[in-house]
Amino acid sequence: MERNSFVLPVVALVIAGMMGLALFADFYRHWAAEQERRAALRPATLDGRVEPDEYARSYLDAATGIALHWSIIGEEIFIALQCPGHGWVAVGWGEPDQVQMMKDADFVLAYVDQTGVHVEDSFGIDFVAHAPDTELGGHNDILEHAGSEQGGSTVIEFRRRLDTGDTYDRAIRPGSLTVLFAHAHEDDFVSYHASRSTATLDFFGGQP
Repeated sequence: MERNSFVLPVVALVIAGMMGLALFADFYRHWAAEQERRAALRPATLDGRVEPDEYARSYLDAATGIALHWSIIGEEIFIALQCPGHGWVAVGWGEPDQVQMMKDADFVLAYVDQTGVHVEDSFGIDFVAHAPDTELGGHNDILEHAGSEQGGSTVIEFRRRLDTGDTYDRAIRPGSLTVLFAHAHEDDFVSYHASRSTATLDFFGGQP
């Protein structure tokens, strides 16, 4: 009797502890989901800085060191790029069956110099070449942008419509997209990249 009277309280404590852990895990899942939902509904402030929880989703490209942050608000997407070093930084995207290296990808290139922030809405016209949409008969569909050089890194922020309707833009829809990253050490839109990389992302769901 004495042994059983000792074991039963211990078992009860273990069960209570397991139930407590399960309740905490469930609470944390709901809390994290709510934080993501709130971030997804709150437009980012385009000021050349990326604050904690400012964007709903993030992806770090290990090959280039570029961090991509984004939030989708209604029919628009807010994007931030954090790049190690100074010089131009670029992100591009397109459907996997459309994009061949740079060809047919939608690009945004940007850099910061002493005169300000420079952003170009561009399109891949060849495997290793791009041109501004405006030179191809399209439009500059960057609605707003900002940027800064902080210490040894560059930050670029911009927003555009998910689907601009421009022939030289690629719509951002649910599902996997080929995403291209690149940066260089020069402040211009023509210098060859110092590093580049490719990833597969779903802007509506993160990394597949």
